[in-house]
Amino acid sequence: MSHFGGGVAERKGYGAFFISARARWRIEKKETVLEILVLKKKGLTQRQITQRLGMSRDVSWGLYIAQFTFLVGIAASAVMVVLPYYLHDYKAFGRITVLGMFLAIGAVIICA
Repeated sequence: MSHFGGGVAERKGYGAFFISARARWRIEKKETVLEILVLKKKGLTQRQITQRLGMSRDVSWGLYIAQFTFLVGIAASAVMVVLPYYLHDYKAFGRITVLGMFLAIGAVIICA
């Protein structure tokens, strides 16, 4: 029971607004890691733009765009596999949902 007076409502799942200090710390830790990754990617992109690292030829740009398009399609198809489970509570997709989520996340990370 939290010190905010959650009581019975919190035990039944209605007190989602009040999260524990440990959960808040975990969320802030994950946000910090994501912010560091975004800043690192921004720095690497800036370095690539200023120093023209490997993207000066038409072939390398073509391969980059082709890979990006392919991986965006993979991520979109993985999301389409996951949606029926969450939106319509369709239990037949329960086991494949985890694979679809990880596939989508991995494809988006590779695209970035």
